[in-house]
Amino acid sequence: MQHLSLNNFIDYSSIDDSINLEDFISNKNDNPITLTKLFALLRTGNSIVHKNFTKLVSLTLENEVNIDEFDVITGMNLLHFTCKYGAKQFGHEKEAIQVMNLLIEKGINLTAQCLWIKMNCLHYCAFFDSPSICELLLRQSKVLKLLNQTCASFKNGTPLHLACSALSQSTVQFLLQAGANKEILDDQQRTPAVDCIPKSNTQEQQDMSDKLLVLLRNQESKQQQQSSLIDSIISSKQHSI
Repeated sequence: MQHLSLNNFIDYSSIDDSINLEDFISNKNDNPITLTKLFALLRTGNSIVHKNFTKLVSLTLENEVNIDEFDVITGMNLLHFTCKYGAKQFGHEKEAIQVMNLLIEKGINLTAQCLWIKMNCLHYCAFFDSPSICELLLRQSKVLKLLNQTCASFKNGTPLHLACSALSQSTVQFLLQAGANKEILDDQQRTPAVDCIPKSNTQEQQDMSDKLLVLLRNQESKQQQQSSLIDSIISSKQHSI
């Protein structure tokens, strides 16, 4: 795939909350919002851009664009930016779901990896703790195939490794419910459930770690109960033959 030249990119890194995005948006006919401009805005991580993320993406997609195009600076595309935007800490989960549904409707490649660090959409959801987006994506069959995909940039960890390392409790829950493998080893021979939960420096972190451990143990207990139930059913059928 060919990518836009670096010379075509705009630098908005100096913007602050005083930027008038309403003017930028309202003048879209004279100053159309291209992917080049959108990526430049998204790279800033500015709060005013977060606030207008849904509108900016929607207006951009009104134009003829390659929805799978990458920002060659960050290596991310709209799929990855939306996973990041859906992080709980930003408080825009409903809006992120709206954007992701739009991207899915328009046929974005859900299996795309970041150009530079090879993270897939579930890695991004795990890293930034975006449980609502994670839940939505896990309903897509193509994404389910990525559930245990490793990422070389994170010691060949899976999304579950990343989610446990980031104490992303809600995201961990959705990954486990979808069938994420807790026993996969990364390059440091660590499993997600046992080795990746970080040591706590604060009481808040300790509370989060404790809740995460309970969640992982409860999931293991449920799996054991289901396995026992299946064995019991099979045994009963064999005896009745």
